[in-house]
This record gives sequence, C-alpha cells and structure tokens, in this order.
Amino acid sequence: MHRLALALFVAFLLPFTLVLSAPSQSTSSLLALGPTDENTVPATFIGSYGDHEYALNGTVEQVLAQLKELHPEVELKKREVTSRAVLNKEMPPLCIPIRGWNWATAYMPDIQAGVVYLDNLNTRINIGPTSCSRISCSWNGAIYLCNDNPYSIQPASPYLASYAQDLINICTTGSDDHYPDYKRTGGQEFDTDGYNIIVREDSC
Repeated sequence: MHRLALALFVAFLLPFTLVLSAPSQSTSSLLALGPTDENTVPATFIGSYGDHEYALNGTVEQVLAQLKELHPEVELKKREVTSRAVLNKEMPPLCIPIRGWNWATAYMPDIQAGVVYLDNLNTRINIGPTSCSRISCSWNGAIYLCNDNPYSIQPASPYLASYAQDLINICTTGSDDHYPDYKRTGGQEFDTDGYNIIVREDSC
C-alpha cells in the first residue's frame, strides 16, 4: 500500500519537475541592461593618440574631434575592419524588434561609419557598473555599450566595433539595388562577461 501511494505521489510530481527543469531563455537577455535616462552616462575613452596619452569623455566622434583639435599634427592610421574571433560572444544576436524595448532601426551606413571610427581609434572604453554609454552616434544612428556588472569594465574599442559589425551583418534589412542608404539595421548582442552592445536609432 505504501509503495502504491509513493508511486502515485511521484507520478503527480513528475510533470512539475519537467516544467521546472525545462531550458529557459538566456539569463543575459532577461536581465541585461538597456539604455535609459537614469542609467546612461558618458563613456571614457582611454588610450594614446600618436605619442599623447588621453582620457576623454563622449562618443567616439566627439573624442576624435577633441583629439584632432588638441593634436592636429597626428595622422590616425586607417585600419581595415575585419571579423574577429567569437571569444565570449553570445550568438546569434537579437534583431529589432526586441521584446520589452521600443527601439527603432538606424540607417546602416551611419552605423558602419561608427564601426570604422571605433576600430581605427583602437582604444579602451571605460564604463561604470550597471550603466550604459553611447559610444558612437551620428545622423541619428547610435551604438551603445551597456555594462551589467557591479564593477567597471574597459573593453577594447575594436572588439566592441565587431559586435556592431555582427549586427550589421545579421540584422540589416533593405536592398542595395536602388537605395543603399535606406538599408536599416539594429539589435543587441551579448558578451558572457556581462556586457552588451546595442545598435539603434537615437537623437544626435
């Protein structure tokens, strides 16, 4: 009798056990930050420009403008944007529309320009704990870095540029046939080290 009762009890619990053990959506995609008015702060770009060390706040476009004004004699070497090793990337990325966020896509060529700037500057970007920074923005096309960690991080700008390039490669819509400037892109890609890159339309 006791064995029969135990068997019935186990049979009753089994469906609930299966539900609890079923795979769930990635923790990063559920908990990761997105930029808001409350958590968005300026990023600090830290590196060297020619022989000059610098630590400047702003987007990559603003930082480059400051560096050119401070050191007009320096010629920034152009680097070819190439795909990089996956390393800690969580693939595939999320493409806009993304549940929970009212983001719009941006013009792809404007995001591509930001990718080139971030790659060519070849610097470190410091961002504080549990915050987001707009690291590139031009013509209403923005690239954000969001740090989900309770401590600051300093990822390399070329590696972050490769995330935005992934989003261009995977999330772009439109056709090259007649209106290449009308191709749009946007999305979010995560890193297992607790940060993510967002490409979207923004005011700038």
